[in-house]
Order: sequence, then structure tokens, then C-alpha cells
Amino acid sequence: MPEAARRGKAEPLYSVRAIAVGTALGSLAAGAVMLWLNYRNLGYPALANRIAAVGGLLYLIIIGFASMLPNDPLLGVVFIALQTGVAYWATTALQARAIAYHQQQGGAMHSTARGALVGFLTGITVIFAMLLIGSVLASLTT
Repeated sequence: MPEAARRGKAEPLYSVRAIAVGTALGSLAAGAVMLWLNYRNLGYPALANRIAAVGGLLYLIIIGFASMLPNDPLLGVVFIALQTGVAYWATTALQARAIAYHQQQGGAMHSTARGALVGFLTGITVIFAMLLIGSVLASLTT
């Protein structure tokens, strides 16, 4: 039995829409964070950790692929749409039924605005991490 069910208290979840909006604002990393949080709140920490690992790996693959393409605003829009589509599909395939059940049982949901905030903050965190890694690598090569 999931930990959340044993506690008798259901934590709020992010909806499919909130995850899609957060991903559009903050990349696939944001979608993975919210999927991770949902699984944690549903009482499945091991599954949450697998989602975090797979989401992080997929994000790195996408970033690696994007870095090889020319710097074109249209390609940027395409990559945002691609990441949002992947997050929407993954959330629908993996958690839509659990989210619907949670709502039917009167469980609380985070707002779409909160999903957007998680997306924005995740995006900022990823940017700072990339800048830090870049400056560390630059200092090692000089």
C-alpha cells in the first residue's frame, strides 16, 4: 500500500495542465520535477526517483542534441513544443488515472499558476547550473 494511503492524508498533486504549462516555461526538467513530486505525494518514492533519473537523462539528451543545431528562434520554439508534448504525453500515460482518482476522492490540486512557478524556478535553476558548469570547465582549461 502506498505511504500516502497509509497516512490517510492525500497531498496536493499537479494536474496534467500544470505540468504542461510548467514544462513550456521551464523545460522538460520542470515536467520531471512535477512528475517526481506527484509520485512522492502519491506515496511512491522509488517510482519518483526513477522518473527523476529518466527525466534528467532525457533532458540531457535533448539539450545535447539542441546544442548541435544552429541558433534559430524557430528551432527554439520547436524544442519547447517538443518538450511540452513529451511531458504532456508522459503525465497522461503515467499519472492521469491517479490524478483523476485523487480528484474524485476530494484530493487537493496545486494550481496551474503554481505549476508555472515551478517551471519558471526550475528553468532558472537549470540556467544557473549550466553557467556554473561552464565557468568551472572554462577555469579548468585555462
